Amino acid sequence: MEINIGERLKEIRIKNNLTQEGLGEHLFLTRQTISKWETGKSVPDLENLILLSKLYQVSLDQLVGLESLDYSSEKIKKSNQRKERNFMLTKAAKIFCLAVASVFFIFYGTAVHKEHALQNSPLYEGSIKIFSVENVEYEIENPKEGERSGKIVSITLKSGQKIDRPKYEDIKKMDITKAYRYLNSNYSSASLQIKDFND
Repeated sequence: MEINIGERLKEIRIKNNLTQEGLGEHLFLTRQTISKWETGKSVPDLENLILLSKLYQVSLDQLVGLESLDYSSEKIKKSNQRKERNFMLTKAAKIFCLAVASVFFIFYGTAVHKEHALQNSPLYEGSIKIFSVENVEYEIENPKEGERSGKIVSITLKSGQKIDRPKYEDIKKMDITKAYRYLNSNYSSASLQIKDFND
């Protein structure tokens, strides 16, 4: 059976031969406030419930109609266990979601960082690309004293790729994935900065 506090307050007020206005004077409240309590539009706060309990000389349980409630420890224990279980499940779900989101952002952030590093590495600055070169063959044409001049005959990269009589367009098409090995390892082969070979 549902307890209606407002009806209970009205019933006890009438038993004590008080009007809403008279009760309001005892509690220093307006008649409208008492009316709102009794119609269920609001409920008295704890301080006013204590004052009503003293005025009517009844316990708080009797005042609000709680004497019919079952306070058995078994029901309270089951209710508390259910609340605790729901709390733990909610907490576990939040932790799981946070862990999944963290893993996603770590992998996504790593991928974005690698892409950003690749695009902003020295391999892509301006028109200069760096390759790990196995061998360069060139021929010298009329060198002047103190000058090194000549044309490149062929380039062989560590990846095994070979280009004969390379032009700048050929170099741009080359596989540069092996260039990282040169940047990240100590190779004994030469590095080659390529701008335009046939100038």
